[in-house]
Amino acid sequence: MSRRKWAIAGPAIVLILLAANRVRAQTPQQEERPEQIVITATQRTAPAVDVPASISVLNADRLAGAHVESVKQLTSLTPTIGVVNSIGESFGQVITVRGIATSGADIGLESAVGITLDGVPLSRPNLAIFDLQGIDRVEFLRGPQGTLFGMNTTAGIINVLTRRPQFEPHFEVSGTLGNREQKELRVSAEGGIVPTKLAARIDALYSTIDGYLRNPNTGIVYGRRHRDQVRGQLLFVPSDVIDVRIIADYLHHGGTVNSPVYRVVGPTGALIDSLGGFPLLAFNHATDIAQIDNDAPRFELNDSAGAMAEANWQSAIGKFTALTSYRSSTTRRSYDVDNSPADIANDPRDGERFNTTVFELRLQGVADRVDYLFGAHLGRDLISSRDSYTVGTDFEPYVIALSGGAIPAFTGLPPGSNYPAGSGVLDIFSQRSTNFALFTHQIFAVTDRLSLSAGLRYTQEKKTLAAQIASNNPGCANAVAIHGSSLASVPYGLRGLICIPNLDPRYDGNYATKREEGNWSGTAAAAERFFESWNAYVSYSRGYKGGGFQLDRSGMSPLSPSLSQLAFSHETADSFEGGIKGAGANDRWRTSTAAFYTRFSNYQFSYFTGYNRRTKNVPELATKGVETENAYRPFGPLELSFSGIYQEVVFGDSGFPAGLTQLQGTTAPIAPRWVLVGAASYEQVLGGWGVTAFGNIDIRWQSKSNVGASATPSSAFAQDPYAVVGARIGIETIARNWKVELWARNLFNRRAWSLLNATTLQPGSVSGFVSEPRTWGATLTAAW
Repeated sequence: MSRRKWAIAGPAIVLILLAANRVRAQTPQQEERPEQIVITATQRTAPAVDVPASISVLNADRLAGAHVESVKQLTSLTPTIGVVNSIGESFGQVITVRGIATSGADIGLESAVGITLDGVPLSRPNLAIFDLQGIDRVEFLRGPQGTLFGMNTTAGIINVLTRRPQFEPHFEVSGTLGNREQKELRVSAEGGIVPTKLAARIDALYSTIDGYLRNPNTGIVYGRRHRDQVRGQLLFVPSDVIDVRIIADYLHHGGTVNSPVYRVVGPTGALIDSLGGFPLLAFNHATDIAQIDNDAPRFELNDSAGAMAEANWQSAIGKFTALTSYRSSTTRRSYDVDNSPADIANDPRDGERFNTTVFELRLQGVADRVDYLFGAHLGRDLISSRDSYTVGTDFEPYVIALSGGAIPAFTGLPPGSNYPAGSGVLDIFSQRSTNFALFTHQIFAVTDRLSLSAGLRYTQEKKTLAAQIASNNPGCANAVAIHGSSLASVPYGLRGLICIPNLDPRYDGNYATKREEGNWSGTAAAAERFFESWNAYVSYSRGYKGGGFQLDRSGMSPLSPSLSQLAFSHETADSFEGGIKGAGANDRWRTSTAAFYTRFSNYQFSYFTGYNRRTKNVPELATKGVETENAYRPFGPLELSFSGIYQEVVFGDSGFPAGLTQLQGTTAPIAPRWVLVGAASYEQVLGGWGVTAFGNIDIRWQSKSNVGASATPSSAFAQDPYAVVGARIGIETIARNWKVELWARNLFNRRAWSLLNATTLQPGSVSGFVSEPRTWGATLTAAW
């Protein structure tokens, strides 16, 4: 067993052995509890039906029923969320809510969808790659959540909450075997160390699965991943009014990065064929065929660790909550830039390091009819990003062929010495961000049935950016020496080939800049319980997402480069929502329907040009529509659920910057108009056998959509309607001490394009990433 596996398994074994001495022979009993959940929107304990917001609460049983084990798999349970992975799991992750997305490929761009782990925000969605092992529930709120959660949540928030340690001993071990050589081991243990005073919990995971993107040219299969994860907790309860919870976790994630698949092969295809030695294959429908060369390693590695402490003190004036956290994450990757069999270019040393520190203090209490909350927040982020770009042996003949053989005449260098293999760039960006906020949220009980709520937050943020930009490009350097920085005597069409922005030495140098801003966010809502089981609400929310810098040299001017040219402004969102919620006795039925309209001003739009990624503000993007979530239990063992959203996500019709005017009035990418999700679950006690049989099936269908990452709408970026089905069957003892289940995700192996864009350095070609194939397996769980 490797040291890493011992690091995970060792603490779990020790805790099990120590706590096993405290186990008392007993028959487990299930406890019925009313639905009381801590809602992120209000930081208070309240029934979901009373919260004036559109929210989905996915508890551990529901996650297990759909075999959901990661944030990106939440799409099978709720129609209002979408998750797309591009280059790898730890880079390029895009999360959409109500059709609003923020690219994960620009590290300087915060996501409009916030993700928190036990109330602590993650710096970027690319860090939300952990397994949902030991999770109590996931709360998913739509619309701006900037009042209590903070800036950069203009579209919504996903709050992942882990299970608190319990004093009653409990142990659970599960193992999974599946297709693609999937192997998984999970261990959970908890129990009291000092009766009623100190409890502990540990959750550990080892998981590995083979890839699915086969390369017919090399025989290599891409898309493999492995994951080691451990989380330990201590709960200290010194008195009835004080509790302290400490959590520490570690994650190691690795694998072979995804490989794009050609959908359209453009005019450069024949040239690529001759250089790479293999014909390019294009497929209109998503297919698992990779064609990248094998001249550089293809991998991604992420190591992430964090610690947090939360203390609660119930005083005479209310409950004080103090939360502090530190998290560090390092990512390294290497991948093929051009995605072709030719050795044109690769990124061998890409990666990022994130360091995040958070401190928050809240006071929440009740005085007569007022439920008040006041708080302060301090956060600090450090991002270090490496952007490498190395040319291969086929780069020079390829670029010279594209120029019609003209490049050597303008560089003064003979063929073979303009762009030698191994030349390229290594850019290092370091961004520091400090934000401070004061916030308040009040709920006024006007009557026993009518309540009004209002909240306000002011955030002040400062960002500083330093960059070291270095290039090794003899061809461009010689052309600049001969023709001057503007390349005035070089034909315009050749300038971009001789000095490709990603390799242009005119950017070289050390730079520094900073920006500082402050802004308001807030909310107001009215809710009325007009029947005992029905509640209606209307609300207004304003969200704010801070401005920042694109961490990529391509946004600068080659003639007078400055980091300030990489800046983009803050984004705001004004959201109006009205809804109705209901719940029947004994939770026999639940329903929630909302109509919404959100207008984003100065929307931060990120797109791919075919050479590099750019981020610019556009005047307006609006999303409007209706969503519904419903569940019904016609009789005890059977539960049916149906959810859906109709959304229109459209760019504004005027005022767009040059180069983006073609977007005006068009539908935003990755925003299907219809998304429907349905599920059925069944449980039946087989008393004579002493077991419970269970089964469930879920289906997600979405309408035709544009999945392009380009700024130019095209029919080549269209994805037809498709549905994905998951299923699970099994048996479990009535005492719940063992369980066997068979499960499948994407049961019918429906493949779809998750993201498409112009292929790098290949005008006219289109390639993209495909959704994951069918996975299936068997899981055995034992608990005592």
